[in-house]
Amino acid sequence: MGELPEEGARRETLEEVGLDVEPSRLQGVYGRADVGIVLVVYTGTSDSDAATVADPESLQVRWYAMDAIPWEELAFETTVAALRDWVRQRTKEDGTP
Repeated sequence: MGELPEEGARRETLEEVGLDVEPSRLQGVYGRADVGIVLVVYTGTSDSDAATVADPESLQVRWYAMDAIPWEELAFETTVAALRDWVRQRTKEDGTP
């Protein structure tokens, strides 16, 4: 309540990984009806790459190359779906196979 989805994305990113971001485009909306989860994902930019564990909800923060994403270690199917869509989109934009 009281904030737009883009504002929530900015706040959550700052709270969970200590990174100030500017959301730029809606990546997608992902859900899990069985547990009542709706995940709204944006792509965005930041003036920094100094992400850190800033919140007890985040056990580890680390950057990964697109071809090194640890798919089997990701905890949530909505995260997997969002990242797979992001990889497909980036690959399409970059023209890489």
